[in-house]
Order: sequence, then C-alpha cells, then structure tokens
Amino acid sequence: MYLRTTLFALFSILSISSFSQANTGTVKFLVEVDNGYFEILIDDTLYLKNYKTTLEAGEHSAKIWSPGYITTQVSFEVKANETVEKFVEMGISNERQVYEREYKDYRMKFHKSLTIPGTVTLATALTSGTFMILAYDRKIQTLKDVDLYHAAPDLQQVELYKSRIALNNTKYNRYRAAYYITGGLSVLSLATTIYTYTKFKKNNIEPVLNSESPFKDRFSLRVSPVSFGLTYKIG
Repeated sequence: MYLRTTLFALFSILSISSFSQANTGTVKFLVEVDNGYFEILIDDTLYLKNYKTTLEAGEHSAKIWSPGYITTQVSFEVKANETVEKFVEMGISNERQVYEREYKDYRMKFHKSLTIPGTVTLATALTSGTFMILAYDRKIQTLKDVDLYHAAPDLQQVELYKSRIALNNTKYNRYRAAYYITGGLSVLSLATTIYTYTKFKKNNIEPVLNSESPFKDRFSLRVSPVSFGLTYKIG
C-alpha cells in the first residue's frame, strides 16, 4: 500500500512537470539601448538581467529599464513550445539629456583649464630644450675653433677660424637668450596650468548619470553556503 501511494505520487509529479513544460514557451527581448545593459520585470514578479527566459503560455507584460532611458512597459503573448521575439524601443530620458548637456559643458571647461595651458606648457618646454641643445652645440663648436685658431699655421686660417668663432659665438648667445625666454614662459605656463586646474576642480563637479534601478528595492538576494533566496517586496 505504501509503495503504491509513493509510485502514484511520483507519477503525479512527473505528469504535472511534463504538462508544465509542454505549456511553456520562450521570450527573447530585443532591447534597443546603446550601453548594452537593461533590467526586466515580468508580470511584476520575475526579475531578469538577461534578454531571454521561459514563461507559461499566455499573455504577459514587462517593464524594461536601462540607465539613461525611460522605463518602458510592453505586452506580449507566449505560445507553447515556441519562441517569441519582442522588440523594445527605448526612449532617452530627460535626465540623460540634461546629463549630456552638463557633461559637455564640464568637458569644455576642463579643456580650457587643463588641456590648453598644459599643451602650451609642453610646447614651450620642448622649444626651450631645443634651444638649449642648439646653444650647447654652438658652444662645443666654438671651443673647437678656438683650439684650431691657436694652432693655425698661417694668417689665412687664423682669419677663417676667427670668423667662425665670431659667428658661432653670436648664434650661441642668441640660442641661450631664446632658451631663457622660452624656459621662463614654460615655468609661467606651468604655474598658470596648476592655478586654472586647481580653480576648475574647486568650482566644478563632474556630472554623474543616475544609474539606480527602479526595481532595486523590490528584490533582495540572500546567499549562504547552503542556500540562496530571492525576496520580492509587494507594494
């Protein structure tokens, strides 16, 4: 008698399970968002973070949310043993439009406060370094010509080296003056960059788009070494 009851219960469970599986279908959500992320709440009970799930055959409704988009509600029908594709066109939220305007303004201020003066600082520093190298080369050449001048065997070569020394010395003085001028401008530009960027950071906060899910307070996930559970809040 006990064995008969057990077998009957087992067959009943298998029959219910087979009937349930035979009366289900699959829905695929094709969500049009540019960030690749969305959350779906089906029939106010099933919470998904993927695009595909199995449901009982029949009419269903779903709410789809993605950061920066208006939460959209759609209805669809699932047929047994079939896959239905539901295309969801999401509208950009007013909050995102405001964020994009504010972020564009923020980046423009950042560009003026750091990028432009920073680029000027780098350019003047490189120019100053170039003049330093040119001045050093003229100095080395002048010292070589001085040695050749003292060792010149005749008056013609003496005059040649004397002329070259005068020319290289003139160039050296010009390069050295240019080095000090551009070096000073580089220091001044660096100080300006530090000042404008510090002022920018003090007076501006980077805009942030609200990415908080409207479904977050309706569900809570509990995980332990032996079990897990999903709690759904009604109301």
